[in-house]
Amino acid sequence: MVASGLPNGNTVIASYGAQKGVKLFEVTRDKQVVWKYEGPHGVHHFQVLTTNGKPIEGRPLR
Repeated sequence: MVASGLPNGNTVIASYGAQKGVKLFEVTRDKQVVWKYEGPHGVHHFQVLTTNGKPIEGRPLR
C-alpha cells in the first residue's frame, strides 16, 4: 500500500496488492471516501497533478 498526503488534508491511497475491489482512493480526515478507482489491475504508482483543476502548490507530501 502507498499513501500520499494532499494539501487539503486528504490522503490518496493505492492498494497495489489488492486482487479484487478498490485499487486507488482518496479519503478525508474524517475517513470519508472522496473518489475511488476499481479496475482490473493494481496501481503501483500514481501522481496527483491537480486538485479541482488547480495545481498543487508547494513541495509534494509523501
